[in-house]
Amino acid sequence: MSNLCQNLIKSCIAPNCSDPIYTGMNQTGYITNFDDIASMTWADANTVSGITMKTETVGNDAVSKCFYSVQQLGNEPFTGTQTEMSEGTYGNKFNKTVVIAIPDNSPAAGAMVDSLANGKFVFIGQNDYKKSDGSAKYELYGAKKGLKATSIVREAYGDNDGMWIVTLQETNSPISSAFFYLTDEATTDTALNGLLCECE
Repeated sequence: MSNLCQNLIKSCIAPNCSDPIYTGMNQTGYITNFDDIASMTWADANTVSGITMKTETVGNDAVSKCFYSVQQLGNEPFTGTQTEMSEGTYGNKFNKTVVIAIPDNSPAAGAMVDSLANGKFVFIGQNDYKKSDGSAKYELYGAKKGLKATSIVREAYGDNDGMWIVTLQETNSPISSAFFYLTDEATTDTALNGLLCECE
């Protein structure tokens, strides 16, 4: 008898010599509170084709929740971000880690760190390798269970120039990866822009 929900390999595994994979992430990512998302539309097991944000009433207006941009410095932004399989008793899952450097140490930075320490989040990273159709450009972390802080460190002396280094992790996700993609890259860019907050 086959296992329930058994996943079977359905395609060949081979390098794409015309569009080879490479490493790296864009210096800009996006983060929101997990509970600020009303719903996600899944086109398939690993592709999100729509994100609907919750709204709140401000005065007489209904204002949508949104994703905040996360800007990083240096040649290897979000370094340490990764996905790793976690072996389980009844099935294997995936732990997804996002590492964010906060280039500040001030009361405002402290408030941000306090929020990250106790919240649950969804992060969208921009991969340098996005495939020719753009389907791999925007990768979601925390889409299923949300990201939570596992480590927050600031060293007065060290290689990180006194910045806060925040490690967020989604543990035991049932899927290895999730990408935000609609039809083509331009359409996806437009959809993402409609989800973003205006940062001061």
